[in-house]
Amino acid sequence: MAKWAVAVAALFWAISGVVAQQLFASTTVQAPALTTIRMLLSGILFLLIYFTTRSEHNKLAPRSRKFYLLEMPLFGVLGIFGMQYTYFQAIQHGSAVVATVLQNSAPVLLLFWAIWRSKSWPNLTDALATTGAVIGVVLLVTGGDVTKLLVSPIAIFWGILSAFAAAFYILFPLSLLRRFPAPYLLGVGMLYGCMFSYWITPATDWAMFFHSQVLPMLLYIVVGGTVIPFFLFLYALRTLPPTTVSVLTCLEPFGAVVFSVLFLGMSFGWGEIIGVICVMSAVLLLAFSKEPHEPTQSSD
Repeated sequence: MAKWAVAVAALFWAISGVVAQQLFASTTVQAPALTTIRMLLSGILFLLIYFTTRSEHNKLAPRSRKFYLLEMPLFGVLGIFGMQYTYFQAIQHGSAVVATVLQNSAPVLLLFWAIWRSKSWPNLTDALATTGAVIGVVLLVTGGDVTKLLVSPIAIFWGILSAFAAAFYILFPLSLLRRFPAPYLLGVGMLYGCMFSYWITPATDWAMFFHSQVLPMLLYIVVGGTVIPFFLFLYALRTLPPTTVSVLTCLEPFGAVVFSVLFLGMSFGWGEIIGVICVMSAVLLLAFSKEPHEPTQSSD
């Protein structure tokens, strides 16, 4: 049951990226506004879920001034806002497939972080994973012809930034998760991220989200692409080893390809498909490594 939960969560995230791509293509909604409204609504929902389900087993640890003035702002801005904003920008300027694959290459960045921290040379597995990820990204954005780009440079830029933001999102809250329930952390973090998002790019036309064409897609991105898959993922983490979870979450990029073909009518050449396979193979190689690096979590 737990394996099905994380597999369904990965597919829900994949559909969310495709829905966002369709939203940008068919309406006037832009990535900054979508980022703000998604974090606002998701943050409220996570906090409502926490406060209506809390018990003696998930009471909050004592909170310090550092928690509210440093730790949570950093997590909310650099982690949650950074990951979602760059992800949506990559979709808007490129596609859900490019954004999803680049963001899911974050474990390769964590590998470099672990190597730097341990001050050791990479082993054969690390070298193969890094090489595979680089080759995969090149194939994805060029289709195998390195003399031209199939994806705009700005989409590649945002996609790579989303991988760095995802790596920070994975690493930074590890100590916080030992002290606070995950729904509470996500709720507070998203509200911090929402305030920062609104501060740098204030949305002025909130009414556009209530248009009949926009509202269903927004609701899916918030509920089906954020809240539901998060809880499925959390349920799976309680019973499955991290390696199994990492393998199953690799369904997300493949799901993004399949759903883009089915619902958006997109087509992909062999170079792009092999590129996706190379990147995900690199992630799987790291997941099966005898010396796993940092635990993974996801919430696109």
